[in-house]
Amino acid sequence: MDLLSFLPPFLGVLAAFGLERLWSYVGNCRARADLLRSLKSELEYAKDRLDELQGKRVQRDTWVSGTYSGRTMLLRHEVRSQIGRAYFALDNYSYEIELMRQFSEQARQAIGAPDQDAKARLAAVRWEQAVEMQKSMSAAIETLLKQDFWVQDC
Repeated sequence: MDLLSFLPPFLGVLAAFGLERLWSYVGNCRARADLLRSLKSELEYAKDRLDELQGKRVQRDTWVSGTYSGRTMLLRHEVRSQIGRAYFALDNYSYEIELMRQFSEQARQAIGAPDQDAKARLAAVRWEQAVEMQKSMSAAIETLLKQDFWVQDC
């Protein structure tokens, strides 16, 4: 077997692998940029809802979808960790809002009952805690949105 007859197919295979790798890199860069734009938009919307101070839940569909699909793995570990901590805090906030609503409903249903004052006080305390949590979440999201990784493209 002659080396010159082996070289063109070998170089063709190498070129195909190189092009596939380049195509994959470009696709991953595009997907990463799209994910970061979507996450930033979702966090900006969440911050706007949190700034209203009315005990509203916030959406987290982009993060959940990106996590379940594996698209968040395209992000650098530090970026994924920072965004993940923010969404974990948003999950905790949403849980607290649901509890606060339950306590408020129990207090409303207890009107005229012997434990009416206790349930009303509990609902008021939980409301104050939720408001404080809402303010701190808004500040944390604002800090996260100022990070420099949002504007980066590949």
